[in-house]
Amino acid sequence: MDGWIPENKVLSYASATTFTVSGDLTAQYQKGTRLKFTQTTVKYFVVIGSSFSSGTTTVTVTGGDDYSLANASIVEPFYSYQASPQGYPTWFNYTPTYSADGSMTFT
Repeated sequence: MDGWIPENKVLSYASATTFTVSGDLTAQYQKGTRLKFTQTTVKYFVVIGSSFSSGTTTVTVTGGDDYSLANASIVEPFYSYQASPQGYPTWFNYTPTYSADGSMTFT
């Protein structure tokens, strides 16, 4: 077993950091859930939040600077609650953003 669970629902692109899925799947796509799917190449993400409204769950993800969602079909989706399922990156590269007040955010 490689730690990945196949997702049998259709995931739809919404933005470079969000996708949608029909139904209330907020319990499944909770913060920290690992994701793997293909958009031309295999991509990896971690869920940073999800919300449900009007029959649709919107899932917000990050892949650091390494992966972003493309406006393309999402195929072969998998999810995992393991910290490091097979093939999942050890870390994501990221670029911190500094604000005028000296605080830092990560995108």
